[in-house]
Amino acid sequence: MPAAHIPAVSPADELQVFTKLEVMARLKCSERHVDRLIDAGELKPIGRRARGVTVRITARSLREYIYGGAA
Repeated sequence: MPAAHIPAVSPADELQVFTKLEVMARLKCSERHVDRLIDAGELKPIGRRARGVTVRITARSLREYIYGGAA
């Protein structure tokens, strides 16, 4: 069975961040599930989480969650 294709990473990709809504759309899951992934340390947000602050998740963190391990 062939290994999963992991997309190449460019330097610009490392600077990309996603909002919780964008992560929800990519993973096809609920906002609560994204919150659980953040709480469990599966996804790493930038900065601290607080009421009224937009949560941003790094492209690297999302890629590692989807494909497993360091990409």
